[in-house]
Amino acid sequence: MWPRPTSPRPLRMLDARLVGGWGIGLSWNDGHSTGIYSWTTLRVWAGPDAPATR
Repeated sequence: MWPRPTSPRPLRMLDARLVGGWGIGLSWNDGHSTGIYSWTTLRVWAGPDAPATR
């Protein structure tokens, strides 16, 4: 289960890096990276009420 019981509290994002033109990678203060998230996935997770950006 994530975050692990040994994870620092609060768990914080330390870095975000662009991955090509289609996504973003995230690094956390417990030393792990969560992989690559596409812009499409992030928009879906944000929901229909999220502010639009252009």
